[in-house]
Amino acid sequence: MSLLDRASDPQQYDKEAIYWEREREDHSPWMDFYKGYILPSIEDIKGAKILDIGSGTGWLLEDVRSRGAVKVVGIEPSERNVTLARQHYPKVQTLLSSFEDYEDIDRYNYIFALMSFVHMGNVQSAMKKVAGLLGVKGSFRMIVPDFDYAKAPRFGYELEVESLTDNEYVARTERPTVTTVDIVRGVEVYTTAAMEAGMSLEKSMPVLPTTDLLQAKPQYEQFRDRAIAQMLWFSC
Repeated sequence: MSLLDRASDPQQYDKEAIYWEREREDHSPWMDFYKGYILPSIEDIKGAKILDIGSGTGWLLEDVRSRGAVKVVGIEPSERNVTLARQHYPKVQTLLSSFEDYEDIDRYNYIFALMSFVHMGNVQSAMKKVAGLLGVKGSFRMIVPDFDYAKAPRFGYELEVESLTDNEYVARTERPTVTTVDIVRGVEVYTTAAMEAGMSLEKSMPVLPTTDLLQAKPQYEQFRDRAIAQMLWFSC
């Protein structure tokens, strides 16, 4: 199987060497890190309908549910992750499905995608589907790997990179507890696909290590002033 096929395989996380019980720490600094970027951008969680694409073990949706969202749904293709989500966050609805196979007649105020579009083989089709699931004045928040950071040597990880186009590549990253294969794209790929789907860019911002993350993960000090991801906000 090619790296591209592995990256876009919905069952990747059930096949790769990933120890999700270790990754799903209740107080994981990564969970707090992403919440610190996503949650402050939303002023009206109470009463909102929220969908999370690639919801993992459900930690983000549990947080928005506790803040007053009236409907929270997670789509997750990994059976392992869904099992953990249902075990740890039973009040959150987590569906075992790829985004490509997901169907819903409801419309959402907010849709999240945290590091999940790295597994979308067809970003144009995925963006059109997102646009169709958003309600009037709905907003899509996504976080994707920074184009340069994802292929940068770091922390002794084993990296394998396969170029697709000038602004797309596949990266296999082997860490001590996680081996992932991701499609990494430049921001312009996402903004173009979103605009073609009828969404407009509200804001684009680099995601830099926070003080809390640096305290918990001091090895990231070398990236203190460097983006490790990008956050994009789109609206209908």
